Amino acid sequence: MPYLRRAGNMALSFLAKAATGYWNCFDPTNGFIAIRGEVLAQLRLNKIDRGYFFEHSMLSELYLIRAVVRDIFMPARYADETSHLSISRVLGRFPRLLLRSSCDASC
Repeated sequence: MPYLRRAGNMALSFLAKAATGYWNCFDPTNGFIAIRGEVLAQLRLNKIDRGYFFEHSMLSELYLIRAVVRDIFMPARYADETSHLSISRVLGRFPRLLLRSSCDASC
């Protein structure tokens, strides 16, 4: 993983943990989630982001129903693919969404 992406990922992971309360998740942005059907049925699916904020909003919704989240290590593998993630857009959008998630979780 390139250094800039690794640094950004670490910062976003920390902020996601702070916003959701799931401090045991090593990398909540890795993009792979398994969820039990009965837990999924309890989630407000319309509140889960359909874009790059998906993992964070999913964790926030899981926190609201007090779901148990377990982290399973999965290495990130990068080859020659190109990321379409705009760092400037993420820096403008993610802090606001994380704050909103944090407020939802604490209210």
